[in-house]
Amino acid sequence: MKISKTLLGLTGIILINNQAFAEKDTNVYLRLGGSVYEKYKTYNSKGYQIGDKNAEAAVVSFTVEATREITEEFEAGIGIGVQYFDKSLTDTKRYSENKVSVEQRMPDYKSVPVYLVTKYNFDRIGNWRPYLKWNIGYSFNKFKDDFKGKITDINTGKKMDYSHKVKADNGVYLGMGGGIEYKNFLIDLMYEINRFKIKIDDESDKRDYDSQRVTLSVGYRFNF
Repeated sequence: MKISKTLLGLTGIILINNQAFAEKDTNVYLRLGGSVYEKYKTYNSKGYQIGDKNAEAAVVSFTVEATREITEEFEAGIGIGVQYFDKSLTDTKRYSENKVSVEQRMPDYKSVPVYLVTKYNFDRIGNWRPYLKWNIGYSFNKFKDDFKGKITDINTGKKMDYSHKVKADNGVYLGMGGGIEYKNFLIDLMYEINRFKIKIDDESDKRDYDSQRVTLSVGYRFNF
């Protein structure tokens, strides 16, 4: 809820600033996207590994960007978004020597990136115009719940649940990709990275928790 209020507030700032220097070469982009591929940096906890191959995230994002046309080809500006990471990372492992299986799950989390945008527009082909795009900025991250686990006795089937508080640091956000625009409607494909560290209550050290993904987005460009 707090992150949603932050997004609304910063979106308002972007729109107010946009009105302050509104000219015909000012663009505002609205995008809605979803991940088509996700990968997380391996997380190790006391010898237990949650691996990249077991990532099952479903990432949904909404972004607002305001840019100025520096030249006919180049645009630059600022952007803000909110990203929802669902089913971040889960894994199950059996320990035959101890006759137990362990399942661990990182909680869902939200990220609000604030970033600089650079865009290169190629020549138009009729009503079509392809482009390349780069984002670099800082993301504010927050986990929705606790780090949870379950230990199951293989012989008896008896289960024991446990959980620990987990806190996310803020960190770097990067994005690069391209797309195509048709009469102000657009579709693009971006490779995005959120780099940050996490701290679980029962551990003394922070751990890397970097997420990488390919995001497919659709949107609309408003020109002022």
